[in-house]
Amino acid sequence: MKRELSLQTLPQGNTMIDQIISDLHELYDVTAECEAKVRLALGESIHNALQHGNLFDPTKHVVIRCSAESDVLHCEVVDEGDGFDVTEVPDPTSDERIDQEGGRGVLLIKWVSDHFEYRRSERTAAFTINLKS
Repeated sequence: MKRELSLQTLPQGNTMIDQIISDLHELYDVTAECEAKVRLALGESIHNALQHGNLFDPTKHVVIRCSAESDVLHCEVVDEGDGFDVTEVPDPTSDERIDQEGGRGVLLIKWVSDHFEYRRSERTAAFTINLKS
């Protein structure tokens, strides 16, 4: 399975996620837990790209690339923003930040994926999820 989708900075992300999940169900015996991981990781990645990368600018796009092989889903979400240093994202579980919203998306993606990386020069959030876990 390979899929590349481009969307304007508009709230279309859930439709794209549904298409990817549908493709996965056609090819793999995806559990409800695995589907939830994919939905969460893609949803947070797309939301971060739209909000923090593209600043909700409707003239900018987000590209979503997903491929699955050997029971592993590989996803990349690319925006048109300036990029950021992922090591500077504050820990949302620290005592001083526990009641603030920022930083939870990256933490959630890291929790549900088997591998996560942010490539600043490419403005790309990339993650993998084992479809058999």
